[in-house]
Amino acid sequence: MERFNTAAVCIPSKHYMVDITSRVKEIKKLVDGGAYFAINRARQYGKTTTLLALKRELEKDYSVISLDFQGISRSGFSTEEDFVQAFCRLFKKSPATYNAMPDEIKDCIGEYIALLMIDEPSCPAGGSLCQNSEWQKPTLIDEERNRDRRRMDVVIHYRGRRYIIELKIWHGDRYNAKAERQIMDYLDSYGLDTGYLLSFNF
Repeated sequence: MERFNTAAVCIPSKHYMVDITSRVKEIKKLVDGGAYFAINRARQYGKTTTLLALKRELEKDYSVISLDFQGISRSGFSTEEDFVQAFCRLFKKSPATYNAMPDEIKDCIGEYIALLMIDEPSCPAGGSLCQNSEWQKPTLIDEERNRDRRRMDVVIHYRGRRYIIELKIWHGDRYNAKAERQIMDYLDSYGLDTGYLLSFNF
């Protein structure tokens, strides 16, 4: 039995509600045209209900990702770089959202998240002990070129040593074997005997 709902999201099968089909189709035209837009009204005007209906409509033609920017602090909007980092951390905190993305986007986001984790390490001692320790933040170089001018994913310079890291998405044993040969070539070019292959299996 349907009833009037004055709180939270309206569900068509449970609540009396205005037919918003035509409104959703008009909004979809904006999406199809690549437009930016905002849905802005006071509380209880149906914004969330409209967005959920739009999501269902868009899923017929698009991969739809829902994010809540309230999870980004004010500092995350300070600069473009700060926003990109905070944006990627939202995916890191929501595995379900990450898994819903197309593989080509996963490759980009997953690799960037890994770079953030490397570039912003925690002090091994933790807390105030770091202030008096000899721990040093490593220098991260993204896509440094080796001596054959081939790009490597991540190279960390720390206390006079070079650490080579290759980042991959797991696509099976054959793909992994190819990645192993790739990092061995990088190590040979620098005369190193140890490297790191980091595979993401989402």
